[in-house]
Amino acid sequence: MPIYKYKCQNCDEIITMLHGMDEIKKDCTLCDTPEALIKMIGKPFINKTETSNEPGVGDITKKFIEDNKEVLQQQKDEFKSKTYDKS
Repeated sequence: MPIYKYKCQNCDEIITMLHGMDEIKKDCTLCDTPEALIKMIGKPFINKTETSNEPGVGDITKKFIEDNKEVLQQQKDEFKSKTYDKS
């Protein structure tokens, strides 16, 4: 989840909040003023704590190619040995 900074129009404090990208916070948690927060412009920090142990697309493709090399070579040899009528 991204971390956002808000400034309260009432108490002028800057609040850092962690929430979803589609959410917008408006109520100040420090002075309890409703509709007082303004989202500050800035680069959002996205905290990536989860790591995936699943193979990536490139790894899956490489494995598929390695698994099918023998089959592809057999098919190549088969087609090379066939004779075709050119008429």
